[in-house]
Amino acid sequence: MKCILNGKILRDNKIIENKGLLFNDRIIGIIDIEKIPKDAEIIDARGNYVSAGFINAHIHGIMGFDTMDEKGIENISKEIVKTGVTSFLGTTVTSDYKTLDNLFDKLPDNKDLKGAKFLGIHLEGPYISMEKLGAHKKEYQKKPDIEFIKKYKDIIKMVTYAPEEDSDGVFLKYLKENTNIIASIGHTNGSKDEILKAVRDGCENFTHLFNAMTGIHHRKPGAVSVGLLEDVYVEIIPDNIHIDRYLYELIVRTKSNDKIIIISDSMKAAGMADGSYKLGELDVIVKENKATLENGTLAGSILEINKGLNNFVENSSVSIEDAINYVSKNPAKMLKLNDIGELKENYISDICIFDENINIKSVYAKGIKVY
Repeated sequence: MKCILNGKILRDNKIIENKGLLFNDRIIGIIDIEKIPKDAEIIDARGNYVSAGFINAHIHGIMGFDTMDEKGIENISKEIVKTGVTSFLGTTVTSDYKTLDNLFDKLPDNKDLKGAKFLGIHLEGPYISMEKLGAHKKEYQKKPDIEFIKKYKDIIKMVTYAPEEDSDGVFLKYLKENTNIIASIGHTNGSKDEILKAVRDGCENFTHLFNAMTGIHHRKPGAVSVGLLEDVYVEIIPDNIHIDRYLYELIVRTKSNDKIIIISDSMKAAGMADGSYKLGELDVIVKENKATLENGTLAGSILEINKGLNNFVENSSVSIEDAINYVSKNPAKMLKLNDIGELKENYISDICIFDENINIKSVYAKGIKVY
């Protein structure tokens, strides 16, 4: 067994000091120093923070690798631990069904991965609005399709869709009654009433709130208004580009702390130099921390999630002991995962050690050091 000492342990919205975090492949407990077993391997946190491993529920790629690539998931798994992530959803871009079939047929088993755990697929599109495509190809946009979901309901863990494209609500009803897939509202041109109905019928999450959806207008409160005011999870891309940093405080003051989720929505250029890249079939230009299509449309981000967490904390009133839940406990709860996301007894030992600027120092997955 191992024991982390000299750390500021983040659990239950508190900072716990002068204790040891004892673990093997699962958390044994937070214990008094004098009770540390003599045979425990001691890990010195050197005054840094100790938290549950991060969960990235929305990532397309990093370090030159993409979910849609051959061996993409395997490579993302290895690279993403450097950002503190120990579990992730591989996120697709809108594509033809043949491409998706080929991808899903070749997904790896977690026992073969060398880093973060692959939780499954976040299907972003093709069931989205033509008016809010963002960096998705219009040629592949479709109406929500129950038959395709049926084929992969054990692989797909979340689907982003535009509720107005499911005008009779049949698609959402199928998801709620026949699968464990999270219905997430995104890339939508829906009105407040259309979005509110979808939430009340069972949608649980908003994909990158503010981006690619109807905004707030005093006579036409759109999707953003519903995301802020209803009891749903909201994803945030805090790269200071997708959302002006001034609005982080609006989110903190409006949303319950247990409903905010930080994501990266990063494409393969994350961690790479400026240049030309691909997002699916689309050409992307990366310059000065910004990824865009040739027409200037934002094309995901190049954000690393630990830097996003730091941006959010630096530019809002939230404390690190609360904000840590945005990348750990909250996404775990949203995805209905009951043994990761917290440093609680018998939870899987996914652990991250980082400094006050959330620079990652060490990462453990299932109790094994992976970074």
